[in-house]
Amino acid sequence: EEWVTGGQWDAAAPGRVPHRSVLDAVAPETPVLLNDTSGHSAWANSKALALAGVDVKTPDPEGGIVERDATGEPTGVLRESAIALVRDHVPPPSDTVLRESLAWAQRTMLSYGITAYTEAANGFVGGALREAALYPELAAAGEIRQRVRVCVQWRPDDPTTDALIEKRAQYESDLVRFDCVKIFLDGVPTDSHTAAMLEPYAQELPGRSDRASRYGMLLVDQEALDEAVTRFDREGLTVKFHAAGDAAVRAGLDAIAAARAANGPDGPRHNVGHCTFIAEDDIPRAAPMRATFELSPYLWAPTPINDDITRAVGEARIRRVWPMREAIDSGALVIAGSDWAVVPSVNPWPAIETLVTREAPGGSETSFGKAEAITVAEAIDLFTKSAARQRGREDELGAVAPGYLADLVVVDQNPYEAEATDLHRTRVLMTFLAGERVYAAE
Repeated sequence: EEWVTGGQWDAAAPGRVPHRSVLDAVAPETPVLLNDTSGHSAWANSKALALAGVDVKTPDPEGGIVERDATGEPTGVLRESAIALVRDHVPPPSDTVLRESLAWAQRTMLSYGITAYTEAANGFVGGALREAALYPELAAAGEIRQRVRVCVQWRPDDPTTDALIEKRAQYESDLVRFDCVKIFLDGVPTDSHTAAMLEPYAQELPGRSDRASRYGMLLVDQEALDEAVTRFDREGLTVKFHAAGDAAVRAGLDAIAAARAANGPDGPRHNVGHCTFIAEDDIPRAAPMRATFELSPYLWAPTPINDDITRAVGEARIRRVWPMREAIDSGALVIAGSDWAVVPSVNPWPAIETLVTREAPGGSETSFGKAEAITVAEAIDLFTKSAARQRGREDELGAVAPGYLADLVVVDQNPYEAEATDLHRTRVLMTFLAGERVYAAE
């Protein structure tokens, strides 16, 4: 009866969307729930569906899809909010597992030279309040050394966000701030067709002719979104959007514009995250209203998920996928997001390389959005100077300069002189925080 959870799968890898019968063949009596690579779809076996009470009569929840076969029976594939129908029945991890996992994550990031980070959406594993309580505990024990921003997930009609924001001072310390709110605007532009797109996907999904199968899903009503962002802006909280499709990016920018109109131009730098696709007309909008584009270079190497994206949207739109070059040239603040642990490693050096080459680490015949490549200097700036500006700490972080905090990383090669295809091999030898060495390679 013990659940098996984990992942990750891509529909492009086996060549077809998974079905519960495949899991049933190897685990007929054990409930199984596996995330896909993006985390926006999950694959359950029949035992898990039965324990969750998901069957032919189960309606699609708001903002989610239960994939079904021709007879209406669930196939085992769950999209977006429908994942919770099953995931809510998985026993949560213990406090010990949560504590050890977060401590391990800190050490892992220090080994890659990460001196500050943003947790994009707390609460996914153990619940928002349980996970929030870990930060002061680990900080007091010296397990958290980096400068951390934690983003609280917001959903309409969910009181958890307000409760955590109201109590956030009790979870904060000199290193940890709960001054960010995460809003999911859509899904992902893969076989799920859940990213909200301005133009239709290349083809409809088999057995579905609804609007979501053609244009994806915008998960928050624009009026409610504008109201929420305006409120958080007024309270001094940074809003981070999940926005993969160009329609979702536009919705995020529209909400920031509404906040600026209501509260003035000097509020926090809100950032539109992922930005797999951005309409050309929307790119110049960001700079005048101090909106940030956050793109995900860790996803760029040719991989099954990118094959999935190409198949979903068509080859023509891939020329401008993750339009980093255009975003930087527009004068907007642009930063990089790891999307860890959706990606297997938080190491920034392969990401820096793929920003420059748009190829697999080490070089490859295939590329992904080659026209959007940038320089080595620009790529490193995204992780240093630009990241510090996004945090509002550009006067003390993000550069090696007199008067700045001595957050320093020592690496084994000069990235400005190395071959671009060797950047992923860069190894961190030492990491310093405020002048104190907190990591040394063996």
